[in-house]
Amino acid sequence: MNPLDSMRKQMSATGLYALSGTTLVDAELRAYAAGLAAAAAAVEELQREMFVQTAESYGLALRERLFALPAQEDTARRRAALAALGAVTPRGFTRKAIEETLCGIGILCELCENTQDRLVYLNMLSEGDTQQARTQKAEAAGKFLPANLGAELDFRSISWNNIDQTGGTFDELDAKGLSWDSIDEYENALLRI
Repeated sequence: MNPLDSMRKQMSATGLYALSGTTLVDAELRAYAAGLAAAAAAVEELQREMFVQTAESYGLALRERLFALPAQEDTARRRAALAALGAVTPRGFTRKAIEETLCGIGILCELCENTQDRLVYLNMLSEGDTQQARTQKAEAAGKFLPANLGAELDFRSISWNNIDQTGGTFDELDAKGLSWDSIDEYENALLRI
């Protein structure tokens, strides 16, 4: 209901005013309504921006700044990332929960636990990331990984998971002439946090 209709309804209910649309009270109410329209629009905008699901501008931007998320143009993706971050709880450190949280902020990966070295290994599924993008993803991921474990983010296009999935025999893989270190250091795209 707009401010003018609301004021007319409230004043008509008292029975003290004849609001025919031509009285001085009607003119005064129209003047008040003109001033209140801007305030009503600001309140509507504030109500919309208060919730991630309905926010369109500063409601998203302020939350993104809080989480240090990179700028995106797609409103649906922005909302999805913030919803994923808002769903993190103290019990959210299962493999699936961490993968879902990281996916929500745009980091597609497979998580493996390395209990022997007390590491979380993340096989990054994105390709063609620049060194700056890799560093940003590592910083963002570090906020949601268990603090008691180190992390290794693998941005290489080759990984032990890829090697295992080729189904090649040891002799076939050995014929490529790569040492264990050369496989581990392939593309120099392994980050530790």
